[in-house]
Amino acid sequence: MSVQDLAANPARSTRSKGWPELDRFVFLSVGLLATGVMVVGFGRSFFYAPFMPTRDLRPILQWHAALFTAWVLLFVAQTTLIWTHRPQIHRRMGIFGSVLAASMVVVGSATVIDSASRQTLNAGAINLFGSLALLALFAALVVAGLRHRKEPALHKRLMAVATLALASAGLGRILPQFHLSVYGETLVSALYYFGWMGADLVVRRRVWRGAVVGALIGVLITPVGIPLVARSEWWREFTGWLLH
Repeated sequence: MSVQDLAANPARSTRSKGWPELDRFVFLSVGLLATGVMVVGFGRSFFYAPFMPTRDLRPILQWHAALFTAWVLLFVAQTTLIWTHRPQIHRRMGIFGSVLAASMVVVGSATVIDSASRQTLNAGAINLFGSLALLALFAALVVAGLRHRKEPALHKRLMAVATLALASAGLGRILPQFHLSVYGETLVSALYYFGWMGADLVVRRRVWRGAVVGALIGVLITPVGIPLVARSEWWREFTGWLLH
């Protein structure tokens, strides 16, 4: 936006000054939403385990849960660092985040294969597809976010969708308890992925294409990907080959 534009439209100039504060609130809210979904979705199997009788988790599941929880907490911490005007620490933590994300892809893939191998072929095929698709989406968004780290507006939106994709596994454990139809679950998933973008539409009158595409893929993995891919004969054959 040029100086002439600001002079010609002082209302827009005043509105623009409030964008950073709005962004900080929105992205902190995204981090807290992802944290809440993970805690509720995996509470009995991981987070509440020290306080209630539950089955012991295999070591690989413990590592998986610890790494994925660390990412969500890192996202909240990174948002807080920007809010408190500490960009240098934010950038240093970003290096740690890159290593963490790579570790998550490796451990996450191994965990998914291990879990699917303990299920029936049909259940294992669905689990393998859904989990690997979310993991691939997370990885792609993180890589894109790192590539665009010098474009803060796009960078943080890509990281936000990556974090929501990661935590959506918890949403997959919460929604079945409400016995919603596939349309109902898809609507909730769409609100989960896209709801926070309403601030961009209302205040900035725009959205970021990369974030929208990533969120749309996240929403469609279950209602479209599972019927078309996970239940197909070729995917079942691939699953059988991979697991056995």
